[in-house]
Amino acid sequence: MKILIFSLMILCISHLSAGNIANYKDACRNGEVQGCYYLGLSYAKGEGIRKDIENARMFLSLACDEGYHQACDDLKNLKNEQRSSINDAEICFNLGYAYYKGDGIEKDYKLAEKYYSLACDQNNAEGCFSLALIYKKGFLGNRNYQKAMVFIKKACKLKSGNGCRSIGLMYKNGQGVDRNYSKAIKYFKKSCDLDSGDGCANLSYLFSKGLGVRRNYQKTREYSKKACELSSADGCGTIGAIYYNGFSVKKNYIKALKYFKKSCNLNSAEGCTNLAAYYYDSLATGRNKKLARKYFKRGCDLGDKRGCQWYRKMER
Repeated sequence: MKILIFSLMILCISHLSAGNIANYKDACRNGEVQGCYYLGLSYAKGEGIRKDIENARMFLSLACDEGYHQACDDLKNLKNEQRSSINDAEICFNLGYAYYKGDGIEKDYKLAEKYYSLACDQNNAEGCFSLALIYKKGFLGNRNYQKAMVFIKKACKLKSGNGCRSIGLMYKNGQGVDRNYSKAIKYFKKSCDLDSGDGCANLSYLFSKGLGVRRNYQKTREYSKKACELSSADGCGTIGAIYYNGFSVKKNYIKALKYFKKSCNLNSAEGCTNLAAYYYDSLATGRNKKLARKYFKRGCDLGDKRGCQWYRKMER
C-alpha cells in the first residue's frame, strides 16, 4: 500500500518512470487492485510505458471488476486511442481525496491540502472547491473564510456548481463576508444554471422568502421543481409544500404526495416528517395512522425534532 501511495504522489507531481511501472506490475500480479488500476492508467496516458489502449482497458477492467469504482469511471472515459480524459490534475485530486477521507491510508488534512492545491493549480474545479472546504471548515485549525473564498471563486469560474453554490451560501449566511442576499441570488443562479440541485433549492428559498429579491412563488416553484429533478431533497420538499398549500398554483394533493415521498426517499428528515403529516391529516386519501407513524419515526431517526415529537405523541 505504501508503495502504491508513493507512486501516486509521483504521478501527481511529475511524469511516470519505468520504476513506477515495475511497482504497479508487481502489485497487480500480487492481487493488489490499486496496482492494476494505476498500471491501466499508465497505459492510457503513455507515460513511463508505451501507450497501449487495449492494455489500458484490460487493467482498468481488472480493477473495476474487483470493485475499484474510480477504475470503472475511467474505463467509461476511455473512448478511443487518441483521447482519454484521465489527466494529472485528476490524479492529484484523487490523492487529495484519499487523504481527506482516509481512503486506504491514514487521514491527513495537511496532505489533502497539498494535493488539492496541486489539482487546483492545474485548473481542476473540484480540486479548488475541495481545497476551499478545508479552509472553510477549519480542518487545519481555525476557519479561514477569506482563504476559502479565493478558491471557491476559482472553482465557480471553472464552472463548478458546488463552488458557485458555496459562494452563495457564504453571502446568504454572512460567513467571512457581510450578508448580502443580492449576491447570494447571483451565485445561486450561476450554480443552478450549472445543474446544482442544492443551488436551485437555495435560489427557490430566497424567492419564497423575498430575500434579496421580491417574493415570487412562480419562481419558487420553477427553481424548486428543477432542484427536485436534480435530486435535491429540499427542492422536492418545497415543491410538495407548494402543491399542498396552493402557493401560486391550484392545490393538488396527489402531486404534493409525490414530491413529499421523493424528498423523504432522498433522506430529508424534514421531508419524511412532512410526508408523515400528509398521511396524518390527508385531505385526499383520509388519515392513515400507520403510515404517519412510520414516517414520523423515519423523520425522527434522520434528526428532525418535529418528527420525534409527533412520533412520541403517537406512541402514547
